Parts: sequence; structure tokens; C-alpha cells
Amino acid sequence: MLSLEMLYLNGNQMHTLVEDTFDELKDLVRLNLDDNKLTTLPKGLLNGLTNLEQLYLFGNQISSLDDDIFNETSKLSYLSLQDNNLITLPRGLFKGVPRLETLNLGGNQIRSLDGDLFNEISKLVYLNLRDNLLTTLPRGLFNGLTNLEQLRLFGNRISSLDEDIFNKTSRMFYLSLQDNNLATLPRGLFKGVPSLETLLLGQNQIRSLDGDLFKETSKLVYLNVRNNTLTTLPKGLLKGLPNLEKLDLDGNRISLLDGELFNETSKLEYLDLRGNNLTTLPKRLLNGLINLERLFLFGNQISSLDEDLFNETSKLFYLNLRDNNLSTLPRGLFKGLSNLETLHLAGNQISSLDEELFNDNSKLGYLYLHDNILTTLSKRLFKGLTNLKELFLYGNQITSLDVNLFNETSKLDSLNLHGNSLATLPRGLFKGLTRLDRLYLTDIQIGTLDGDLFNETSKLTFLSLSRNKLQQLSKQLFHGLHNLTELYLHMNEMTTLDSTLFQGLHSLQVLILHTNMLEELNYDLFWKLNTLLFLDLSYNQLTNLNPRIFAGLTSLQSIYLNNNKLRSLDTYLFTDMRNLRLLDLSKNQLSNIPNINHISSLASIYLLGNRLTMIDKYTFIDIPTQTEIVVNATEICECYVPSDINCTALDVRSPYLTCDRLLSDRVLMVMMWLIGLSAIGGNLFVLIRKKTKVKRIKYNHFCLVTWQCLIYSWGSICLLLHLLIFTLVTISRCKLKPGDQVLHAELLEQCH
Repeated sequence: MLSLEMLYLNGNQMHTLVEDTFDELKDLVRLNLDDNKLTTLPKGLLNGLTNLEQLYLFGNQISSLDDDIFNETSKLSYLSLQDNNLITLPRGLFKGVPRLETLNLGGNQIRSLDGDLFNEISKLVYLNLRDNLLTTLPRGLFNGLTNLEQLRLFGNRISSLDEDIFNKTSRMFYLSLQDNNLATLPRGLFKGVPSLETLLLGQNQIRSLDGDLFKETSKLVYLNVRNNTLTTLPKGLLKGLPNLEKLDLDGNRISLLDGELFNETSKLEYLDLRGNNLTTLPKRLLNGLINLERLFLFGNQISSLDEDLFNETSKLFYLNLRDNNLSTLPRGLFKGLSNLETLHLAGNQISSLDEELFNDNSKLGYLYLHDNILTTLSKRLFKGLTNLKELFLYGNQITSLDVNLFNETSKLDSLNLHGNSLATLPRGLFKGLTRLDRLYLTDIQIGTLDGDLFNETSKLTFLSLSRNKLQQLSKQLFHGLHNLTELYLHMNEMTTLDSTLFQGLHSLQVLILHTNMLEELNYDLFWKLNTLLFLDLSYNQLTNLNPRIFAGLTSLQSIYLNNNKLRSLDTYLFTDMRNLRLLDLSKNQLSNIPNINHISSLASIYLLGNRLTMIDKYTFIDIPTQTEIVVNATEICECYVPSDINCTALDVRSPYLTCDRLLSDRVLMVMMWLIGLSAIGGNLFVLIRKKTKVKRIKYNHFCLVTWQCLIYSWGSICLLLHLLIFTLVTISRCKLKPGDQVLHAELLEQCH
């Protein structure tokens, strides 16, 4: 006999165990069979394991258990049967385990429980029945569990509970009933659980709560009633909860709150009322909440707030009022919130802010004012906000900013002005923002920028100037931004860039210039950008590139040159790009491909939509085998690309992807015309038949028939126009451009 105390067989593929598997392991204390594929346990499998204390059967496929399976494991204190396929449990299953303290039955398919199932395990402390299919609980189910402390019943289908179900569980401090189908709760449901500290009732269908429901749960610390269908709360509902610290009421339909609701919950630290139907808050609602630290009110319909609402909540450091209907904020609304650190006011209809609104909020670090209808900001609005780190003003209608607006916000780290209507930015607007890290100036309709605008923002790492009307940039605009890693200049109207524009950007990794009007680039534009990883020059008007334009870009991994007008590229254009992984040259007018054989890291090259007729036979001979090539002619793949490389050809002669083969047999065109003409003929036939009967019908019916005739006529005209447009568009799309007919002939000739 082996003197083994712990045996771990978890994480295997065992389907079955024979009855005498553990016969020689009489000293076994812990047995772990988790995460196998066991479907059943032999009746005498555990016989003789009189010292077994912990049994792990989590994550198997056990569908049933013999009622004598645990008869000889009297010392068992921990049993996990979680995440199996159990449907029922025999009445006497636990009669042989009187010392059991932890029982995990969660994640099964148990539909019902016998009322006497737990009668023999009075020492049980922890019971998990979560995520089963229980609809009801027998009246005396927990009567024998006098030592029970934690009960998890969430994720079942329980629709009702007996008023006395928890009467004998006086030591229970944790109860989870969330995610069931409960619509009502009996008045005395919790009278037998005076030790209850955490009660989770969320994700049910509870419509109302009795005013005395929590009368005997004075030790309750956390109450969760979120995502139910509550419309009101009784005035005295929280009267007996002096120790309550966290209250979750979000996701209900509460439209009104009594002004004295929180009068006796002075220890409350966390209050969540988001996602309800509140339109207003009583003036004294928060009076007495001297310990409140977090308040969530977003997603309601609040249109106004009393100036003294937050007078007694001096410890509040997080306040969320976003997505309401607020249009104005009283001048002294936040005067008592000296500890406020985060304030959400986004998604309202605020059109103006008093210049003294934030005077008492010197600790404010995060201020969100985006998605309102602000047009102007007082130059003193942010005065005193010396700890402000993040300021979001995007999605407003701000037309101008005072040059001194950010003078006292020296700790600002992120500033977002996206989507406003700023035509100009004052020269010294950012002069005090020495710690600014991220700046969003996207889509603000700006046409020019002062060359010294970013002189004092040397710590900037992210700058977006995209979607504006910029035509030219001052050559010293970015000088001094030594820490800049991402620069977005796309979707502007720039035609040229000064050769020294990017000088000094020694940390730049991402440069986006797509969708401008660039026709030519200076040969030294990108010099010394040794850290650049991503460069996008697509959708411009580039016709040629200087052979040394990319010299020194040794770290570059992705370059997009697609959708330009490039005709030819120098053979050694990409010589320095030893780490390049993606090269997109598609939709240009290229006839040749530069040398890329030296790029050992190349993963993808896109050449689709060019006129590649001058291809060297060694072009692709030494490129890495993992490279994917996309071209527009099968001959390129067949003749120039080694067979072990993934080459995709979107052939212009494909019978499904293009037009020239699609209409060559005219079948589609003939079928479309036959169907269309048949429909028109049918309409005309009905129209003529209707007209011949008009004289024999009454006036009202005559009107109806005339109306129908008009509809038939209009339908026929539309159908005829559809056929004509179809034919014209198809023919125009399939018309070969000059030289297209010889493209494949030339490639074939070179191939042969």
C-alpha cells in the first residue's frame, strides 16, 4: 500500500475510471481529477478513502452520481463538482460527508433539488449553485445549514422564493441571487439573515421593493439591485441600513427619488443611479452623505441641478453626469467639492459655462466636456485647475480660444479639441503646456498654423492635425518636438512640404500623409528619421520619387504608396529598407518594379492596378518565401514568381472579377433584355385590357383603374431605363483602355 497523500490527475483526457483505481491509496488526503472527460464515477471508486479531505472533479462531463458514492469519505471537507452535466442529485448523496464545509455545484444542468438534500451537512460554510436550471427552491432546503456563510444562486431561472427560505441561515453574510427571473420579493425574505453584508439582486425582473424588506439586515454593506424594472423606491427602503457603503441601482426605470431616501445611509461611499429615467434630483437628496466618494448619474434625462445639491458631499472625488439633458450649470454647483478629481459632463446640451464654475475644484485631474454645444470658453474657466491632466472638448461648436485659456493648466497631459469650428489658433495658445503628451486638433477646419505654435510642447508624443484645410506648413512648425512618436497630417490640402519640416523629429515612428495633394517630395524630406516604422503617402498626386527619398529609413516596416500616379521607380529606391514588411504600390501607373530581393523581412507586396510590362526575370527570385504578392496578371505569377511564394493574381480577364470575359458570349445581356421586355409586354397588356373596360364601370372604379394604369406605365418606363443604364454602364466599364489589349501579349512574349 502506497503512503500517498496528494494525487493530481487533472488536465488529462481520462474518460473512465475502474472501481479499484484508488484501493491502495488509503492515506490519500487530496485527489484532483479536474479537467478530464469523465462521464460517470463507479459506485465504489472512493471506498476506503477514509482520510480524503479534498476532492476536485471540476470540468468533467459527469451526468449522474450514485447516492452511495461518498459513503466512506467521512472526512471530506471540500468537494467541487462544478461545470459538469449533472441534472439531478440523489436525496442521500451527502449523508456520508458530515464534515463538508465547501460544496461547489455550479455550472451544471440541475433542474430541481430535494428538500432534504443538505440535511446531513450542517457544517457547510460555502455553497455554490450558480448557473444551473433551477426554477424553484423547496421550502426547507437550507434549514439544516446553520453554519452557512456564503450562498451563490445566480444564473438560474428562479422566479419566486418562499418567505422562510433563509430563516435558518443566520450566519450567512454573502447571498447572490442575480440573473434569475425574480419579479417580487416577500416582505420578510431576509429576516433570518441578520449577518448579511453582501446582497446581489441584479439582472432580475423585480418591479418593486417592500419598504420593510431590509429592515433586519442592518449589517448590509453592499446592495446590488441593478438591471431590474424598478420605477420607484419606497421612502423608508434604506432606513435600517446604517452600514451600507455601496449601492447599485443602475439600469432600472426609476423616474423619481424621495428627498429623504439616503438620510440614514451616512456611510455610503459608492452610489450608482446610471441608466434610469430621472429628470430631476431633489435639493436635499444627498444631504448627509458625508462619506460619498463616487456618484454615477449618467444616462438619465436630468435637465437641471440645484446649486446646493453637492453641498454635503465634500469627499466626492468621482462624479459622472454625462448623457443627460443638462443645458446650464449653476455657478456654485461644484463649490463644496474640494476633493473632486474626475468630472464627466459630456453628452449633454450645455451651451455655456460660468467662468467661476470650477473655482473650488483645484484637485480636478480629469474633465470631460465633449459632445455638448459649447461655442465659447471664458479665458478664466480653467483658472486654478493646476492639477488638470486630461481635458476633452471635442464635438462642440467652439469657434475661438483665448490665448491665455490654458495658462494655469501646466500639468495637462492630454488635450482633445477634435470636431470644433476653430478657424485659427492663437500663437501662444499652448505656451504653458510643458507636460502635454497628446494633442488632438483633428477636423477643426483650420487653414493655417503659426510656426511657433508648438514651441513649448517639447514632451508631445502624439499630434493629430488631420481632416483640416491645411495647404502649407511652416518649416519650423515641428522643430523642438524631439519626443513626438506619432504625427497625423492626412486629409488636408497640402501640395508641397518643406525639406526641413521633419528635421529634429528623432523619435518619430508613425507619419501619416495620405489624402493630400502632394505632387513632389524633396529628396531630403525624410532624412534622419531613423526611428520611423510606418509611412503612409497614399492617395496623393505623386508622379515620381527621387532615388534617395527613402535613404536612411532603416527601421521602416510599412510604407503605403498606393493610389498615386507613379510611372516608374528607381531600381535602388528601397535599398535602405532592410526591415520592411509591407510595401503597397497598387493603383499607380508603374511599368517596372524596383529591386526588393535584399529585403529579407518582406511579408506583403501589393502591385495590383499597375501596367507592369517591364519586369526583370530576377525581380522576385530571392525574396523571402513567406512573402505574399498581389498582382493583376496571372502571367506575372506564372513566369516571374518562384512557385514556393504565395502569389495572388486578380486577372483582368477573369470571367467573374472583370468585364471583358463576362460579356464575351453575350448570354447575360440577352437574358436581361428578354426578362425586361417580357415584363414590359405584360404591363402593356394589362394596361390595354383595363382601358377597354373603362366605359362599363362606375366613376369610383374608373378612378381606381386609371390610377392602376398610371402605375403600370410608370413601372414599364422605369424598367426600360434600368435596362438601358445597365447596358451603357456595363459597356463603358468593359471598354479596354489603350494598351490594355497588348498587356498580356507582352507579358506572354517575355515569358516565352
